[in-house]
Parts: sequence; structure tokens; C-alpha cells
Amino acid sequence: MAERFNEPWRAANIGVPTLDAHLGLKGPPPGLILVAGTPIAQKSAFVSQWFNVTAHYLHTALFCHYELSDNLGPAQLHSAFGQYGGQLAKPVARPEQSTDHCAYYLADVQPTVTFDYLRQKLPLFQQVLAERRQTAPRLVIFDTLLQAVRPGLHSGAVIGVDNVRQVHRWAIEQGLTVVATVDLFLPTRQGAKIPEMKFLQSAIGPYVQNCLGAYVLSLNRPELLRVAPVERMQLRFIDPSWSMAASISIDVDFNHERRWFQDPDTPANQRLRAQLTG
Repeated sequence: MAERFNEPWRAANIGVPTLDAHLGLKGPPPGLILVAGTPIAQKSAFVSQWFNVTAHYLHTALFCHYELSDNLGPAQLHSAFGQYGGQLAKPVARPEQSTDHCAYYLADVQPTVTFDYLRQKLPLFQQVLAERRQTAPRLVIFDTLLQAVRPGLHSGAVIGVDNVRQVHRWAIEQGLTVVATVDLFLPTRQGAKIPEMKFLQSAIGPYVQNCLGAYVLSLNRPELLRVAPVERMQLRFIDPSWSMAASISIDVDFNHERRWFQDPDTPANQRLRAQLTG
């Protein structure tokens, strides 16, 4: 993935060093990247951290969020955006609304900020930003992809492969990196264990083959409802070719109170960073 990156980062990006090493010095290329996991796998926290750090250091970013019951709604914006709090992001319903912030959070507005809505309004949004001497957005996050492409449907509905292909193609045409969450539904007997590759191939295989790839966030709890304050998780990257050589596995620690991922300096992470940067 790193060889396709086309612009230098000017600072740390995601805040997880091993993931930074995987993304490379030039950052993510234009296109669609999926973040997959079960409904309790902290996908929203992961993509909000990605949004948070990227917007703080680098570019204007758009965060489109649809789960009305989730604690990432506008009323909880301050606590939802990690260590930067409310100073970074501000909810806006329209691109023409005035704001002094570099990060734009689009949620719960009428009409809903779907993929089609954003595709239609992006030129206007870019024009407004240019008039205010702000950079054009380089990162768009859809949380979730299902509601972005099929508004009104809830978790469990199917995303069409054509939808994935369309978002990916649009992202490339616009020079955008689009990060979008996708739900995985493990069999009940699986609980909160790490899903097998065979299951992932069945669940998201057709999607992964039509975008830049997928990061899969996995819990590994002995007991489903028993959660430590800081929980060790696994972050796997699945390459579009499903090549094991291109896939990686990163150990990450999730702080439930801060809703923030950190990169433990485990031997596995040390070896992977050396491999990625060497």
C-alpha cells in the first residue's frame, strides 16, 4: 500500500506508530479504505481518532456520522474527539455556514449527508473553503458506509459491491482518502473472539477487492461483557489481493475512558515496524 502514497505527511498521522509505518511517509492514497469490526469493536472511536489527528496536523477533513443513538452525536462532540476535545471540530450542516475550525463534522442534518449529497455539494464546499483561505478536504469519513450509501437502513443490511466501487472511484477522481466503517456480525458462538480469515473472506471479501483494503478491528475477550479499562485489541490490514504477505497484524490498546487507541511496544509491533520501515 505504501508505494502508492503520493504526498508527504508533515507530521504524525493516526497516532499509532505501527499503523503510521504501514501507511508510510507519504500517507494514504486517494481511494476508499474500510474499517471493519463487530458493533462493539470501537470502530467509531478508531475513525474519529483518524479524523482527529489528521485534521489537527494536516488537512481539512469531513466526518459524516449517522447513528442517532451513538455517543458520537453533536451534543457529545467535546468528549468524542479524544485529547483535542471541542477545540478541533464543530458540527456544521451546510458548507456555506461560517466556522473557524479546520475539521467539519456533518451529522443529523436535513437532508442527510449521504454519499450522494456530499458528492453533489463537494464543489461548493471546496469553493467556500478557498474563499476562507483554508485547504480543501483530503479526508472524508463515513461512519457508517451503509448509511452513507443506503440511507435509512440499519446495521445488518447489505452494502452493494457497486456502492463500494462507486465510492472508491469517486474518491480517486476527487483526490480524497475516504475511510468508512463496516459492521461484521460474528456467529453467536464466536462471541468477542478474533474472526478467522475464512469468515472475513465471506463477509467483506467482495468489498475489499473493490477498494484500497480494510483494517479489521478485533476484540479478544474471554467474557463478552467483562471489559478492562484498557483493552488489548488486534488491528489487521487485509489487502485487496488477500495476499498473506501484504496483510499485517498490529497490537493496539484501547483506553475506554479516553476513547483513544495507543500502540503498545510489543515484540510483534517492534518486528513489524522494523519490517515496514526497513
